[in-house]
Order: sequence, then structure tokens, then C-alpha cells
Amino acid sequence: MKAPNRRDPASGLPLAIWPALVAIALSVGWASSPVVAASGGRFQLIGLLPDWAWLAAVGFCMVVAVMVSVLGRDPRRWRCLALTSLATVGPLIGTLQRDLGMPYRSVEGAGTLVFLNANDPGERRVDGVRDCDRVLDRLVELDADVTVLVNPGWRLPAAWGASADVREGGLRIRWVGSVLVASRYGVRSMRVIETLRGLEMEPVKSPPRAVEIELDVPDGVPLPERILVIDLPSEQGVDRLEMAKKVAARLQPIQPGLILGDLNMAPRSPALAALAPGFEDAFRNAGRWWGGTWPRESPWLRIDFALTRPQFRPTTIRTFDPGAGGHRGLVMEYSD
Repeated sequence: MKAPNRRDPASGLPLAIWPALVAIALSVGWASSPVVAASGGRFQLIGLLPDWAWLAAVGFCMVVAVMVSVLGRDPRRWRCLALTSLATVGPLIGTLQRDLGMPYRSVEGAGTLVFLNANDPGERRVDGVRDCDRVLDRLVELDADVTVLVNPGWRLPAAWGASADVREGGLRIRWVGSVLVASRYGVRSMRVIETLRGLEMEPVKSPPRAVEIELDVPDGVPLPERILVIDLPSEQGVDRLEMAKKVAARLQPIQPGLILGDLNMAPRSPALAALAPGFEDAFRNAGRWWGGTWPRESPWLRIDFALTRPQFRPTTIRTFDPGAGGHRGLVMEYSD
């Protein structure tokens, strides 16, 4: 009797090709997401997906491909596994550049600048401590040379103004619009940018806001003297690329060394580049540890930024948990 024919293991498509194809499709989606997001509308939500989310999806395909390849017999399965591995390169590099920084080591003698969207910490008590007091304690602990707060509310400034450091003249507090500055150096000027007042973007309830700060930084202190704080609306229905271009056009006469803000954009968003031409994302070059800033308790999105000119790039930048509110803050160290 003739033995039955067995299927050649090399005939047809290897099983490992399917996770490879999905991984390649995801990698193409990752690479094209800024272009797709630039088309506006609901497509701009794709631009909010961080690199690590794409990496997690491609990584799952990689795990499936490895399992199929180990258990399979088709000699072509290793080529499929190689294709899957290649698809992880782009999202992996993006994650390392934009979401995850190097280990942090303190820079001795560095000037320190802190930025936080405080979200108006109120009277809510956790373990007997008010939110506003919890945030203030964290800021005092950081002991920064310059602290910039957006949406501080009234309780936090009142409590800070009554502190010994302010009473003894070691710290000066200025509050204009929705921005508060606590500085060990003088504040030459602090003004609301009036050119943004007439800017209306549907369906935004409150228009974009900006405050320019000019510090009296002594010679030899490597902190930027001119800081622009931008607060953009969080409504996702607005075309963020169009809004960024309009805001940039009205802010063009201002030449700060540092832009700080809760921009409600992702690091790869085309709107981020349109908002501040000539500026770079400080975390990409000086970031330490995880860069996510929102939500505070589980920060999986990085939407709070420090944008710098190359000559004002900080030595390190990292996030911190203020203990209350919706956002994590940024700590920047500057050294010669």
C-alpha cells in the first residue's frame, strides 16, 4: 500500500507571516501617523498615540511570531521573524527618544527651573492634608531657583506668600493672569500677550493664553532670561494644527529662550512643530526616566512641554509628582 502524501512544510504561506504582516502594517501606521494627524478632524486623535503604544502593539506581534516560529517547521519562519523584528525598530527608537530618558543623576551647582500646571489645588483633604498644602510642600521640597505655575488658584499663592522664604525676601512671587512665578531672582517684567485675546477657535470655550516673563538673572547663572508660557485649550474637537499656526503667527514678534506649557499635544504631533518653529523638545535631548505628565497618577501621555532654542537647552529635564492635581510637573537643571 502506498503511503499517503504529506504536505510539504515549505508549501503555502508560513504561519509566522501573519504576525509579521500585522507588525509591518503597525510600523507603517506609526511612521505615517503625523501625516494622517495633520489632516485634522478626528484623524488628529491618531497623533495622540504615543510611541510606546505603537511599540506595545508591534511587540505583541513579535511575541506571537516567536511562539509560532519556535513551534513551527517551515524553514521560512525565521525570515518572517526577522521581518517582525525589523518592524519594531521605528517605534522602539521613538519610545527611547520621546518617552523614556536616561537614568537621572543630580547636577551639582545647577540652576533649577520648575514648571507645573497646578489645576487650582483646593481644599480637598487626603490623610488630613489639603491638596493646596500638599502641592506647596512638594514645591518647597524641590527648592527651585525659578518656579512657573499655570492655574495656581488662590489658595496656593496665599499659602506660599505667607511662607518664611517669601517673608524674608529669599523668594519673590509675581502673579499675572493665570501664571504665577516664584523666583530667587528679580522679575523685570511679566505681561499677558494681548495679541491672543481676539483669537477664536470653534468649539473652544476659552481662547489660547500666553504670558511673557523676563527674569533678572545674574551673570554666570545659566537660566534663560525670557520665558513664554502658553496655555492651550484641551478640547479635542478643534483643529490643533490650524490653532498652532494661528498662535505662532501672533507670537512671532516674541523671542523667548524657553517656551513652557500644557499644550495638549503629543511629542510627534505636527502641531507641536508648527507652534514653535526653531524650537526643540527639551526631553528628546535631556530627558531623564519616564516623561509622561498626564494623568498625574498614571502618566501615560506627555502633553506638558519645555521647548527650547539649542543655546538654552537644559542639562537634564525630568517629571515630578506634585501630590495633587491632574498633571505632573517638569524639573529642569541648567549648568555651564
